[in-house]
Parts: sequence; structure tokens; C-alpha cells
Amino acid sequence: MRILDFNTGRALSGRAMAPRTGMTPAARQRGFSLIEVLVSLLVLGFGLLGLALLQTTALKATQSANQRTIATNLAYEVMDMMRANRLLSFRYAYIDPSDVVAMRPLADTCDVAVDSGDVVADDSNNWMCHLVRALPNASADVVVAAGAATVTITWADERASWAPSPDTTLTVTSAL
Repeated sequence: MRILDFNTGRALSGRAMAPRTGMTPAARQRGFSLIEVLVSLLVLGFGLLGLALLQTTALKATQSANQRTIATNLAYEVMDMMRANRLLSFRYAYIDPSDVVAMRPLADTCDVAVDSGDVVADDSNNWMCHLVRALPNASADVVVAAGAATVTITWADERASWAPSPDTTLTVTSAL
């Protein structure tokens, strides 16, 4: 393939086609490759930074979901205790937030089940112990009325960045 000079109409030699920068084509190519590598490293760095942010967000969501699962299991546990003691289920309504708050300082020592002879009191105390050990700053309220029970559990979920407040509440209602 021949390239012609526009003004003279003569064929240009390889030397005449090269720009007059004083650099050979091989030298120009090396510099361009270095810039390409730097740009690709910059793009790769931003990609890895985004991946790290995605990983931390996923970890927060996983831990928040774990706490929600624990709260759900605890709510259904107290519901099952009320169903097992239907005639005395109204006594589980004595679980209120002040009882749970009073249990917090005892959370480290309340792991041992105490048998006082009162099944409902033992169940309630053991359940509150599990609650304060499993969820941070937890409180609970149990309401029994007209053959239905409502269990409300509230805890501090610092990882739920999408929530308007750090307290997360779970409410479960079921017929006894």
C-alpha cells in the first residue's frame, strides 16, 4: 500500500510518514502501554473498593437477619410455652419490658435453669434469660386477651442502617 503526498502527488517514504517528535514508534508504544496499565490499575482499584463495600453491606444485612431470626424463634418459643400451659397462659402476660430490663444484669448467671415448682414462673424466667443473652438491649411484652396472645420483642439492631431508628421491633400474634 502506498501513501501519496496530497500536495505533490509523490509517494511518501516510511521516514516522511513518521511524526517529527524525535521518538521512534517503539518508544511511543512503550509509553502508551504504561498509561494503559496505570488506567487499568485505577479501574481495578475502584472495582475492588466497590467489592469491599458490597461485602461489608452484606455482612451487616446477614447479622441483622440473624438477630431477626433469633427474635422470631424466641417469640414462637414463648407462644409454644403458653400453648403447653393453656389454663395458665394468662400468667405469661406478666412478662413486660421492666421484667426483661431487670433481667439484663443477671444475663451472665441466669443460664442455669431454676426449678421453683412454678412452671410458668420458671418458663418465663428462663425465656427472659435467653432473650437478654441473645439480643442486645432486648425488651419484651406479652399480652394475652380473648384467647389470643401477642408477643412484642424490641432490640437494638445497630447494623440495620436502613432502619430509621436503631431499635427493631417484632410482633407476633397467635390464637391459643
